[in-house]
Amino acid sequence: MKPYAQIGTLMLRLLVMACIAKCALVGTTAFGQGASLQAFVCNTGYTLKDCQEQVSVLRPVLARYHADRLEHWTWILVKSRDWRNVVEPRGLDPHSPAFTYPEERETFFEEALFTPIPGRSGELLRYWALPAAKLLELAVTHELGHALCRDGNELRANEFARLLREGVESRCEAFEARSKSHDPSQNGRSEKF
Repeated sequence: MKPYAQIGTLMLRLLVMACIAKCALVGTTAFGQGASLQAFVCNTGYTLKDCQEQVSVLRPVLARYHADRLEHWTWILVKSRDWRNVVEPRGLDPHSPAFTYPEERETFFEEALFTPIPGRSGELLRYWALPAAKLLELAVTHELGHALCRDGNELRANEFARLLREGVESRCEAFEARSKSHDPSQNGRSEKF
């Protein structure tokens, strides 16, 4: 790992630790039949009410795509005004409203996925050509591809997300077998997240 990547990872860990210490932790919930716990955390700047409202939008989407398979996982919501300051120092695309750190079992989502934000919501609509609800679904399924398969490859995460949204068997083993016979770069559209 390059030194600047290590610094970025350290800074992200400090952000998460500060977030957990200062943010509104709205609780944990158990999904499905297992004992999996999903923690939802809202970054600094959220009111408890706004945090709870946005988490209430995220939970059913995660449940629809069986995020409980991740067992212990933390979903972190970040205010749109802070998003660029979080993603740009890490070399991440600011047009992407979500990212995952599988090693830390954390996924970050931008506020604009859950509520209209002047300027930013229009920017995301122009870039992705998807309404907010569809963009949230794309973000969740794409990040689940990274998280469930512990794979940082964007094309494979896109393919996994597509299969997941289509209701096709979405275990990583099934995805790997199918992706060998289907090249996602041939579908004419690449959803880089």
